[in-house]
Amino acid sequence: MGKAMSRKLNPVQELAQTLFAARERRKISQRQLALDIGVSNTMVSLWESGRGFPGYERISLLAEELGIEESALQSLIILAKAWRKEQMRKARQEAAA
Repeated sequence: MGKAMSRKLNPVQELAQTLFAARERRKISQRQLALDIGVSNTMVSLWESGRGFPGYERISLLAEELGIEESALQSLIILAKAWRKEQMRKARQEAAA
């Protein structure tokens, strides 16, 4: 009972954590990553906080810069977007009820 139970991350949190951890492992700043892939550092911050998603046109370059397999990154993004869409659908249903 000494171990605290860890809560499972939802797909949006998993994507955000993956991007943050990969960037930290590479020891680059949000600003530098943004410059390297041609986006604003605000965009990188949004991705790492789960408030936004990388566009498909950036996946290849982002994966390369972060040392992540491109197909794995693409899968994470697809799952995160689908999860977010489902959460929004549920919220609309509850609001309408």
